[in-house]
Amino acid sequence: LAEACAPGIRAVLETGEPQRNIEIVSQTPAQPGTTRSWLEHLLPLRDEHGQVTGLSIVVEETTERRRAEAAVRESEERLRLAQQGAGLGIWEANLVNGTVSATGDMEARFGSPGGVSTGATSTFADRVHPADRPRVQRAVEVAIASREAFDIDFRVQLPDGSVRWVNCKGSAAFDVAGNPERVYGVNVDITERKAAEAALREADRRKNE
Repeated sequence: LAEACAPGIRAVLETGEPQRNIEIVSQTPAQPGTTRSWLEHLLPLRDEHGQVTGLSIVVEETTERRRAEAAVRESEERLRLAQQGAGLGIWEANLVNGTVSATGDMEARFGSPGGVSTGATSTFADRVHPADRPRVQRAVEVAIASREAFDIDFRVQLPDGSVRWVNCKGSAAFDVAGNPERVYGVNVDITERKAAEAALREADRRKNE
């Protein structure tokens, strides 16, 4: 631990400048085998002539914070993998400022290489098939008015002209005054399911004939 602190101490003594936010990750004799972390701030102490005569050292332990941050990153990575594997995306429309944000596999699958978008509209919203847009808009409006969840299947049209099916489940959130504030939802690519259903219907038709 002393070795980790030495470079910062030397820097203050040599330059006379404070050294802040020095991250130290080490083990201590008090807890052998346990890695802990600190943020160290080193401030010079000067005499009446301005010469550095000592140091004021402030140490902030960040072990638990780093662990919490690591846990959040791990959780986010698991969610990302789950979204990717399931062809799932999450979106949120802010009704106050008119912006839409989308994450997960949804945007990448339907046209946005980065996989994440935030703006006046999302890439995915622009991909909703023109014939289905009024029906989708109506479902959202009814959900807001009734304060109930919506569940709707619709088509999206990709830049290459191909069409895929999506199931969207979502609902609205309201502020303390009862005004609609946000609409959010989860989209799942159900193209294969729709194809299987169509094949089954065709098989039934042929059987009936």
